[in-house]
Amino acid sequence: MKHHFLRWEHLLGLCLLLGASGSAIADSELDFPSNSPLRFRSDKSFKIITFGDIHWDRNCDKDQQTLRAMDTIVEAEKPDLVIYLGDNCVSDNLRAVREGYKQLTEPVVRRGIPWAATLGNHDGEHGGLTRAEVYRCMLGHPGNLSRPGPASIHGDSNFILPIMDRTGEKPAALLYVLDSNAYYKQDNLETYDWIRRDQIQWYRKASEVYRQKNQGDILPSYAFFHIPLPEFGLFYTNKSRVGIKQEDVCCSAINSGLCATILEHRDIKAIFCGHDHVNDYITGFHGLWLGYARGISYNTYGQENYAKGSRVIVLKEGKASFDTWLRLEDKQVVNVVHCK
Repeated sequence: MKHHFLRWEHLLGLCLLLGASGSAIADSELDFPSNSPLRFRSDKSFKIITFGDIHWDRNCDKDQQTLRAMDTIVEAEKPDLVIYLGDNCVSDNLRAVREGYKQLTEPVVRRGIPWAATLGNHDGEHGGLTRAEVYRCMLGHPGNLSRPGPASIHGDSNFILPIMDRTGEKPAALLYVLDSNAYYKQDNLETYDWIRRDQIQWYRKASEVYRQKNQGDILPSYAFFHIPLPEFGLFYTNKSRVGIKQEDVCCSAINSGLCATILEHRDIKAIFCGHDHVNDYITGFHGLWLGYARGISYNTYGQENYAKGSRVIVLKEGKASFDTWLRLEDKQVVNVVHCK
């Protein structure tokens, strides 16, 4: 279940104050890879499926329904990569979490498709587990490209996946997988956590490094994390919006300034999140797109007569534009959008 916190004004100044600690990042701790097993196809395309909020717990009957929905979507789309957007496995001990990841990734692993995962607010929430423990115990699973994030910044699941050009010689696009953390319950403030200043500085440094490696040109980039930014609500009414909003945007009360930083750097073309299970829209602002994954799980809340589904993203080598749609559990494709 989702925690509905008291709504606060999104105060950038307060966020900067709260996020100031731990902001110094040593270059030696940064991980900006220049190689990857991911590669654009010969037709210059690269397809990603995002699965949001699986809430897997001990392979119960509802988990099996979720698994069948995911299996149908993976078989229909045949992606190059699957990204799990957090709240993946909510079991209360590490053995169950480890087994849960083996079970929930089976449709992907069986087909030899690589995958990556970030954490949500419910990962590691039960049984005295830490999010770090949950993250570490799934890193060795077959096909998993996730990596431990830099130790000097907030969160555990912060890493970058380059997508190589179709020759495999150099990166042609970047996937930033970020940890949106879990909860903040200090200083008389109770809210969802936010992507902290040191994480934003890490992204800024990465953006500069990759631009230098690419002879000063921007590499088209895309960000994936669990909890949406406040701007998901702010931009909902834009004319570019496609899809529906059936619940509040349950973001942090603190606006960390990540969206503003991304708009200034101009390399990240889209942000994809989960968390709000019955929202599925995508909306654009000044060349940046914000999109929900749509809930896939039967083991958590949903909406009556609202089919489970997944956001599909198709990138094109050498282009900043991309195509996206929702693939539903009944194989139907809806809300096709060309984003540029």
